Amino acid sequence: MVIRREQLLTEAGSQVQQMRHLLECAWPAVLDAARQPFRSVTWTAALAVVTGRGRQKPCLRIVRNVFAALTDRTGVSAQRPGALERIALLMETGSGPEVAGNPTGAWQTTG
Repeated sequence: MVIRREQLLTEAGSQVQQMRHLLECAWPAVLDAARQPFRSVTWTAALAVVTGRGRQKPCLRIVRNVFAALTDRTGVSAQRPGALERIALLMETGSGPEVAGNPTGAWQTTG
């Protein structure tokens, strides 16, 4: 169990180094967008949006509405963290419902 944990930590560190090297060369300004970019959930999410959509900007109206929905009290709030965790897993594995603009049903994710 300890060996597997060490392997995962080594792989994660290696991935961060690879991303940092790529970004330092190709897009250094993005590394200055957050004080500790690879520890920032917001920076990582923004980068995932950019890499998943290419040069196309996300619709800011939708982004604002999603964040505003965080304060909405409808639904079973005790279930929300678990539901969001499950949704994140579905998005990672590429299995999800058919959505507009995505007729295959696969989520648009980055590797």
